[in-house]
Amino acid sequence: MVHRKFEVILLPGETSKVRRVRLHAFLCALFVAMAVSAGVLVTWVFVDYAMIRFQIQDMAQLERENEEQRLELLQLSGRVMKVVNELDEIQAIDGDDDIILKMEEAFDDIQVQHLNDAGSDGGVPDRVASLRYDHLAGHMLSVLAYVDHEIVGGGYKGKRVARKVGGAVKKASGSRSGSATAVARVGSPESIMKKLRSISIELGLAPRLALSMAKVESGFDPTAVSPKGAIGVLQLIPYFVCQEYEVSPEMLFDPEINIRIGLSYMKSLLRRFDENLDLSLAAYNAGPRRVVEAGYSIPAIEETQEYVKKVKEAMRRKMPGFSSEPSDRRQSPPEKEPS
Repeated sequence: MVHRKFEVILLPGETSKVRRVRLHAFLCALFVAMAVSAGVLVTWVFVDYAMIRFQIQDMAQLERENEEQRLELLQLSGRVMKVVNELDEIQAIDGDDDIILKMEEAFDDIQVQHLNDAGSDGGVPDRVASLRYDHLAGHMLSVLAYVDHEIVGGGYKGKRVARKVGGAVKKASGSRSGSATAVARVGSPESIMKKLRSISIELGLAPRLALSMAKVESGFDPTAVSPKGAIGVLQLIPYFVCQEYEVSPEMLFDPEINIRIGLSYMKSLLRRFDENLDLSLAAYNAGPRRVVEAGYSIPAIEETQEYVKKVKEAMRRKMPGFSSEPSDRRQSPPEKEPS
């Protein structure tokens, strides 16, 4: 067999000699084939990148639109629940109906997950997150159908309405035939829980967080006063609150005012500490200054550390299954200042 060879002549320099290198034809062909293959591969990579670059941009745009739609769904569901709570207050519907509670739980699960994901390396998988939003949308449609049936299809004629006149609660006339519903006491744990859910949804807070804080702070007691003077459901200190929000100490015994101020303050702390739940709870208990002085960590204060632990433990309970029995009232924190 005759094997062809290629001869390469290397020209000499000033001090070198003429050199001849003989290469086997097969090796030369293999080298050329490899060079051509590498060129084809590089060309394919660039062409493929050029083709998918626009697809990546489209996918990013779709993801942004998807996130915007999720936010709109949360805002819409919040407005629906606000209307539902208002209808419940005038007893046009049963606000404790299972359909409504399921929607509140779905809304609450998403809000709590956002708090848990804040500051972590990664959140839940997209598929799981999508299912949660799908469940929320489904429950919202069920609630709308329920309200439509109760108000329009059910022929609502008016129930007893609780109204404050001169500081007293009176009953307005009118009720659905064949039924008489008692007006819940303004300061009852059940009515306090409803206010907590309603206001937290309005402010964009997780209802489970609001309920857990109230459970630990005061046991849902609007008349609770700590040894250091913290007042009401979320235990607001008049020295700081009255100056910041232009209210009198007596007004803090009103559950509506107390809850709205306390939850608004908690909302501002979550914004200040980048949705970090631990730091926000610690700041609510001990004051934001102490959290900052501790290097943006929970201060080494036993009461504050226990407070954060207790609230997070309460949040792990299934909402709205909170006991209506008042808990032990905690000692007022050394400092609590609105920011």
